[in-house]
Parts: sequence; structure tokens; C-alpha cells
Amino acid sequence: MRLVRVAVPIPKDEGYVYAFPDGEPPEPGLRVLVPLGRRRVWGTVLETVAEPPRGVTVRPIAGIHEPRIALTQEVLDLCRWIAGYYAASLGEVLGAAAPSVTALKSREARAFTRSFFEGLGYKVEPSETNFLMVNIRRDSKEFKDTCLTRGVMIGRQFPQFKQHSRISIGSMDEMQRATAIFREVLSTA
Repeated sequence: MRLVRVAVPIPKDEGYVYAFPDGEPPEPGLRVLVPLGRRRVWGTVLETVAEPPRGVTVRPIAGIHEPRIALTQEVLDLCRWIAGYYAASLGEVLGAAAPSVTALKSREARAFTRSFFEGLGYKVEPSETNFLMVNIRRDSKEFKDTCLTRGVMIGRQFPQFKQHSRISIGSMDEMQRATAIFREVLSTA
């Protein structure tokens, strides 16, 4: 059993020691899901350790983010400096520096949805938000109403953009289901 010290996003400077799964490389900077009390939080591997602290029951990490997210040594060093300079906990600084798991999933779902519409020849306005504005080349209120009858809600029509639909980004599963409905509705011109 390999042991690693993990910084977690709480106001405590030192990390906690966890058992790391065999067959996985425990690299410093790796984002891992760990049990903390009754909850699970994302933390950052700081280092491997030879022995657990005395009197401590070591718990296994709960998971490794897929795709693997590992902060570089330069980012780790910068976060250590920031934590020291601003009297913040290293776990909180690392948590702020690491890409959010939710944001990564949202980016994937947004890219999937953008690709879907562009693949059908529709113009998608540039956006880094949680929605896309898509020129569907037809009355967007009618499109919205038809999608609603099939269980997919779309944002209201904007008076100045009567042919644009505001497509909110959900999870990848939600967007896969929604794009199947969009394909059906858009194919009926």
C-alpha cells in the first residue's frame, strides 16, 4: 500500500494521508477524490509518505479524476508561495488553481452541442457561458414550443434575435438527449 499526503480545500495547512491504489502512479499535483469526514472532496496529491501519522487510520482515496488532472510542479510551487504570502491554506489555494471538475464537464457538453449544431450547418455565436445562441434560420419561438412538447425546454425568444435559440448547457447525457430532439425538430422544416 502506497501512502500519499493530500491537500484538501479546508483551512488547514498540512494535508491528510491516504492510501493510494496499486497500479496507479501517485504523482504530485494529481487531483484525487478523498473522504473527509462524512463527505468526499477533491484534493491534490502533495507527496508520497513512508509512514502514516501515529494513531491515524488511513483511508483509501475514493477516486482519480478522468481525464487525469495534474497540476505542474511550477503551479504547485506558485500555490505554496501564494498560501504562505496570503496566509491561506494550501488546500484552498490548490482548489482554486485547479480546473473545476464541473467546469470541465460543462466545457465538454458545450463543445459537443456546438459541434452538433455546426455539423448541421447552423451558426453558433461565440460563447464561453453556460448557453449557446444558435441561429436556427426559422422562428425560434415555434422551435422552442415544438421542443417543449417533446420534453426539452429552451430559453425565451429575444425580440432582436427572432431566429436565434438560447440553448442552455446541461450535463453530457442531457445534451445528448436534447440534441436527438433538436435533430428531429430541425429536420421537419
